[in-house]
Amino acid sequence: IPDSLRVTAVPQTLHRVERDSLELKCEVSKSTAQHSHVSISWYRQRGGEAPVEIISLSRDFVLRAGGTYAQRHATGDVRLDKVGETTSKLTIYNLHPSDQGEFYCEAAEWIQDPDKSWYAMTRKRSQGTIVNVQATDKEFSVRLETEKRMYIVGEPVEFRCILEAQNIPDRYFSISWAFNSSLIASLGPNAVPVLNNEFAQREALGQLKVAKESDNVFVLKIYRLRLEDSGKYNCRVTEREKTVTGDFIDKESKRPKNIPITVLPLKTSISLEIVNNASSVLEGESLRFGCNVRSNVGPQSRLSIAWQLVDKQNRRSEIVRLDRDGTLQPGPLYAERSSYGGIQMEQVRPGSFTLEIFNSVRADEGHYECRVAEWMRTLDGEWQIAGERHAGTPVTITAL
Repeated sequence: IPDSLRVTAVPQTLHRVERDSLELKCEVSKSTAQHSHVSISWYRQRGGEAPVEIISLSRDFVLRAGGTYAQRHATGDVRLDKVGETTSKLTIYNLHPSDQGEFYCEAAEWIQDPDKSWYAMTRKRSQGTIVNVQATDKEFSVRLETEKRMYIVGEPVEFRCILEAQNIPDRYFSISWAFNSSLIASLGPNAVPVLNNEFAQREALGQLKVAKESDNVFVLKIYRLRLEDSGKYNCRVTEREKTVTGDFIDKESKRPKNIPITVLPLKTSISLEIVNNASSVLEGESLRFGCNVRSNVGPQSRLSIAWQLVDKQNRRSEIVRLDRDGTLQPGPLYAERSSYGGIQMEQVRPGSFTLEIFNSVRADEGHYECRVAEWMRTLDGEWQIAGERHAGTPVTITAL
């Protein structure tokens, strides 16, 4: 039987970078008159080492990966396809540095004896392709920057999370932002931000932005700081690997040092003094306090006043509050006494507020505080505390 098997490939040298893809083709043809089958195998060889089988298609059309490549074949990173009648195509996705070497294909033509047994009539290999795979430096570092550490209520702040790594456009990174160790926002490789809790509300109102500025710069911007924005901020960068199915697997994760910022209140003009009718009373007598507030409150400002008691066990409880909109709200422990007039709070004139507690009991003994907050309306219509002041006075109650 004449030998008609032909196995050819273009000899070449290819340079690839780790995680690139590799595609090689091999032409296999025969013109034997008798019925015969062909098997095809792809090999990689390095220096004087023994060849490593990558993948093969047996004479009875069974596809099998070599031991070294079995796992990658199972995940779809190694494929063998037939293109047309005579072309065998090897594809390797996500190249490893260990894939470096000479690649060639080998084909055998099999014929069946009258006793039904098969034997390889001839076996040939193609010319080789030299493949160099340059390893990428997988190390990366992250730093966090902001302009300053001290801010005033209403000022903007921008945090910049800067990623330093090689070959960033061909890698996948996700970013998360944290405030006082609680997750507030995250961006996946698709760069679509997902925000948590009240930060999502602030973002919807245009008060906050989380974005990818460039391949390696990610920003968190708060357009108008609040007092409660004081705290520690940080970002975390996680490298992710994309599988053949399109899913992502988390790899290494890094974060820089926290950046603490302090948000100071706006300067307030308020001052106050507290007066009481007596610092020592008998049980059952009334307590009367006055809180006189002096301020230059303008049309854009309002006051809220809260009366609180710190008892002998140093427990603080709110007695009653007058909100900036004029709503009077008793504290939870005083709601019942307030409902039948046992506690009264009044504004007797602008800047002068009184608290009266009738039929005092021993539990009313302690340190009474008048706490005043000045609220200012920002340009976007939100109310923010511009400043707070408080003053207190002790009261002793003697049992009958």
